[in-house]
Amino acid sequence: MDLDVRPQDDLFWHVNGRWLDAAEIPADRSSWGPFAILVEQAERQVRDIVVDCAEHPDPDDLERTQIAALWTSFMDTAAIEARGSAPLASLSDAIDAISDPRGLAAHLGAFERTGGSGLFGSYVDTDSRDSDRYL
Repeated sequence: MDLDVRPQDDLFWHVNGRWLDAAEIPADRSSWGPFAILVEQAERQVRDIVVDCAEHPDPDDLERTQIAALWTSFMDTAAIEARGSAPLASLSDAIDAISDPRGLAAHLGAFERTGGSGLFGSYVDTDSRDSDRYL
C-alpha cells in the first residue's frame, strides 16, 4: 500500500501504488503478478518434463513414449510445412458443405464434441448480486 495516498483520493493507487512503482512488468507481457508468475513457472516445468521424455524415451513406459512422440511431431517444422494446409482439408470441406442454419448448428455441435469451439460459450459462475446463487 502507498500510505502517502489517501484511500478516499485514489483507492487504486493507495492499494497498489508501491507495487506499481517497484514491480517490473516483462516487456513481452501486458500484465504481471503472482498468478502470471505461477503460470510461467508451471509452463516451464511442463516443458522440462516433456523435453525429458523426448530426450530419454522408455519403450516400457507408454505415457512417456506418447509424450515423446507428440513433442517430436510438434517440433518437426519441416514435416509440418511440407503438409501445408492438407490436414485441414476435411474441416474446410465440411464448412463448405454447410448450406443452412440447421447444417451450421450440426457442424458446430460436432466440432465442439471433437475439441473445437462454437459461437457461444457457457459456464457456471456465482451471481454477481447474490453470491449464494449460481448462474
